[in-house]
Amino acid sequence: MSTGQMQDGAGSIEYSVYVYFDPKKAKSKSPWEMKGITDNMDKAIAEAEKYYNTREFQKVEVKKKYFDVKNSRTIDMTLKTFEGNLKKEMGAYAILGIGVAISAAAFIAAYLVTSGL
Repeated sequence: MSTGQMQDGAGSIEYSVYVYFDPKKAKSKSPWEMKGITDNMDKAIAEAEKYYNTREFQKVEVKKKYFDVKNSRTIDMTLKTFEGNLKKEMGAYAILGIGVAISAAAFIAAYLVTSGL
């Protein structure tokens, strides 16, 4: 993803990826940091998802910016936001693992009781 500016012109669209740090843990003054700019929406979304999956950021956003020729103004909007607690996914796997372990322990205990040991 390039960090340079796109050329201004009618019809040019740029997609920016921003990451949001926990304000308590942010080393900089602003909790938001722009990571890059591209003219490819799919590339921007993939890059944002990659940053989000690192679990270093609370939120990652893809912003779409373009010039509306008809109204002579720049439009800046949030295209996609990745947020939420990724630890919940791990919690589901942990619960599944605990369930499997308890089931195995119950099976072993039943086997030992029925075999007379």
